[in-house]
Amino acid sequence: MGVIKHKQPILVFQNSGQQDEGLSSTLQQPTSNLTKGVGEQKITSNCDPLTGLLCRSAFEINRLNKGFERDLAAAIIIDFDRFTDVNEKYGRAVGDFILAIQAERLLKNDVARERIIYRYEGDRFLELVFSKNGVDEIVLMQVARDLQQNLCQPIKMKQSDVVISCCIGLALKDESKNAAQLATEALLAVEEAKQIGTGNIYLSELSTAD
Repeated sequence: MGVIKHKQPILVFQNSGQQDEGLSSTLQQPTSNLTKGVGEQKITSNCDPLTGLLCRSAFEINRLNKGFERDLAAAIIIDFDRFTDVNEKYGRAVGDFILAIQAERLLKNDVARERIIYRYEGDRFLELVFSKNGVDEIVLMQVARDLQQNLCQPIKMKQSDVVISCCIGLALKDESKNAAQLATEALLAVEEAKQIGTGNIYLSELSTAD
């Protein structure tokens, strides 16, 4: 089974320099060049209709694909603060609109890394970062700060601007972790961030140097 791909610019690589070889040449293929056995219907069923992003089921399929974890360097979970309050105040339709805007911002965010972004669950998004040379704590924290700054920009509505903060959980890959474990570690990290308060970034203690 091949890695699920999408004809829309879901698998976004915005490297400022030369792209890493490997996943960049595989994941950027258009729908017409999908790996044999992965059909249009499967792609559609594994994409989120609201945001156009790949969804969690795509991640579950992709992580089992041979070679998918090659150059996998880090996982980032973005969790918007008090999003239930947004739905209650403005209505679910507005909440959906805001999520779609935030998904577009995630896709356009220039992190100078190869990445795949999933709508993981509800108002949580998973970004997997790939790098042939890996990433360290400093680089990953800067990526998170840039993401947070971008996502916290006001969203213009008819009556007033809406500003939503987010917490971000980070996890660094090592040889002992597969993609599923890395995503879980990032999820636990974002929960720690939310325990501290809104607008926090937390790097998993399992990813920190001794």
